[in-house]
Amino acid sequence: MEELPVVKPSIEIDKNEVTLLGSLVRDPEPRYTGKGKLVCNFSLCVLRGPLKTFVACTCWEEIAERVACLKARQRVYIRGRIQTRIWEKNGEKRTSTEVICDQILAKNGGVQ
Repeated sequence: MEELPVVKPSIEIDKNEVTLLGSLVRDPEPRYTGKGKLVCNFSLCVLRGPLKTFVACTCWEEIAERVACLKARQRVYIRGRIQTRIWEKNGEKRTSTEVICDQILAKNGGVQ
């Protein structure tokens, strides 16, 4: 039996990138960290047929500054990466998964 040659993939095997189109659940919540960095948290509702998925999103600094002016129910396109945080509270292990946004485009065409 003939042995097949080993082919090295020409693309990255692991990639952490997510692209979503949805509506803001509520107005974004800007705040400053203890170190003075601006961060903005918001939830995105993404529809797939009758199913709704709610995604926690976070953006920082310049993007957070522009996102802070967006309003609930506004349609946005986001691109970013998935991040999971693990911490302990009252002896109980907690986790949170969110999208860290690198790019946000509002439906009206404004680049965020």
